[in-house]
Amino acid sequence: MRETVKYLTRDLFIELNDKAIRGKMNRTLRANAIKERLEDIKYPVVSVFMSDETVARCNIAVDSEGAEVQLDMLVDDYNKLPTIPVN
Repeated sequence: MRETVKYLTRDLFIELNDKAIRGKMNRTLRANAIKERLEDIKYPVVSVFMSDETVARCNIAVDSEGAEVQLDMLVDDYNKLPTIPVN
């Protein structure tokens, strides 16, 4: 069975961050910073912690050096993230 990894595109990253800001979630990013800095690539979710029944706290890789950011999102949104197969 092939393993998969969830990821965010630039547009999805911005959309979910904006939603987290509107929802007053604990882990968000400055909207202007991500709009200016993110490239049009796939950003893998490297780990997730279900902080409660409705919120998933995701660690997302943002560069090839290993830097990560945290973003809170609704579990429903997390479950809908696209996936990519890995070896």
